[in-house]
Amino acid sequence: MEFQEIPSQRKSVRNFKLTPVAQKDILSIIKAGVSAPSPCNQQLWRFVVVDDSALKERLITQAYCSTLIRKAASVIV
Repeated sequence: MEFQEIPSQRKSVRNFKLTPVAQKDILSIIKAGVSAPSPCNQQLWRFVVVDDSALKERLITQAYCSTLIRKAASVIV
């Protein structure tokens, strides 16, 4: 597959399982994210894993009312 084809092959997920995500899996996802290059290798990111439903409700108001947050067992912010 050519690099230019990758964006057209992506899929948006709208249905999530509410089963908890294992912490090792979340850490693996974050590790993949921090492996991506950053300008001048500054790595100016911080990640917060939110799985508390009350906090997810608060996030919805900050995410342009995206209720998809509510459907996910965990959200990485």
